[in-house]
Amino acid sequence: MKKRETANPYVTVLLSCLVIFVYGMLSSLLGTIIPGLAAALHLTNSQIGYVALAQGLGLAATSVVAGALMDKRHSGCSGDVRSRMRRQSRNRGSQRNCE
Repeated sequence: MKKRETANPYVTVLLSCLVIFVYGMLSSLLGTIIPGLAAALHLTNSQIGYVALAQGLGLAATSVVAGALMDKRHSGCSGDVRSRMRRQSRNRGSQRNCE
C-alpha cells in the first residue's frame, strides 16, 4: 500500500493563522462598509442584518466543506497539530507518514 505524505505541521499552523487573520479582516471590513453600503443602496436595518447573516452562513458553509475535504485528505492520521509538532521535533530528520 502506498504511503501518503503528510503536510508539515508548521506550515499547517501558519496557514491556519493566515486564514483566521483574513477572516477577521473581512468581518471587520463588513462593519466599516455597512453605513456607506446602506446609504448607497437605501437598505433598511433588517436588510443590513440579512447581509451580515449571509456572511455568517457563507462562513459556516465553507467551513463544513473545507473540514470535509481536510478529513478526506488526512484520514488515517492520528493526533492533533501540537502532538505532530512534538513528534517531528523529537524525530528530526525522519518523516512520519500516515498509512
